[in-house]
Amino acid sequence: MNREIEFRGKRVDGKGWAYGSPIIIKRKGGDMAYILPPLSMLPGISLPTNHFTAAIPSTVSQYAEEKDVNEQKMYGGDRVAFTIFDCFDHDIQHEGVIKFNDGEWQVWQSEDNEFYGSDGMPGLHWICQQDDEIKVIGSIHDTEEQ
Repeated sequence: MNREIEFRGKRVDGKGWAYGSPIIIKRKGGDMAYILPPLSMLPGISLPTNHFTAAIPSTVSQYAEEKDVNEQKMYGGDRVAFTIFDCFDHDIQHEGVIKFNDGEWQVWQSEDNEFYGSDGMPGLHWICQQDDEIKVIGSIHDTEEQ
């Protein structure tokens, strides 16, 4: 099985997101993060530093290997809206945050609140199979200071 492994991080310069592979540098004065674009986009085999994009460390997140109704990739930290259908027509609208936990991508009621699965609902993959209209409605990082 081939997995598409990709990360993104909010650019320090305020120009949206950078996509590729992250480099996180841990420092006493605060972490630094850089996003390296996919190697296929780089000229030659050298890695000059001008190809690295500075990103806000707390915004770096991984692609959750699912896409929403608009074919938009879903990442950790994305806010999503979806419906849980049941056989009694008691369809329930939900919103939640994508988070990696216990070896799977899950949808949480909020960043810190409990996983929807704690009451029996499976993770993100099941939700995407059950509701083909799941939609990314934002990110927890939309309010990050630039």
